Amino acid sequence: PAMKSLTKDFLKTTIAVSLAFVFAIGLSVVNAGWTAPQSSPPTCNVNDPGCDTPLNVSSFFQKKTGALEIGGGLAITNGNLYLKGTTTIAGGSPGIGKVLTSVDASGNAEWRVVAVASSVPSGTWCGSGYVEEDLTGQCSPRRNIIQKASCQGLNPAADSNSCPSSYTKTNFAISAIGEQCSNDPVQAYRNTYYTCIKN
Repeated sequence: PAMKSLTKDFLKTTIAVSLAFVFAIGLSVVNAGWTAPQSSPPTCNVNDPGCDTPLNVSSFFQKKTGALEIGGGLAITNGNLYLKGTTTIAGGSPGIGKVLTSVDASGNAEWRVVAVASSVPSGTWCGSGYVEEDLTGQCSPRRNIIQKASCQGLNPAADSNSCPSSYTKTNFAISAIGEQCSNDPVQAYRNTYYTCIKN
């Protein structure tokens, strides 16, 4: 009987010590994973451990240093929206050269291609060229189209596609000159000069 009593006491003691040891370890883990703020929000210093409050409905200023993704819509009913850094608006149909344009009085906007106003004043001359032409046919073949200066890569003296869009082909001078030909002492030919004028 004395031996049994001693064994029971030993088991009880062992169990109690084990439970106390497990409890102590668990308590140390809990304390290691949680640090109390130095004071209560929102009056504690920013970046104090455990101080910064989560985003909520309070009227206090809140700051989040990491990225924030919002799955639903974002409505700002009062105050201003301040953006710093690169801004990407991927909604709608963005594209190179498009401008985000208001489409109504409510502030709705769409990506649209906006025509850029020409910086060339109306009436501006662009390029020059002339047609050198035999009047009698005695010196033929003589009909040369000569370009002195192109207008956006086009020759104003050419018969077709001679001026860019929004320009009009115009002749601005004609000169008649005599020339010697092999079968006639003098035959006449003329030069007709052309340019492109901005509409």
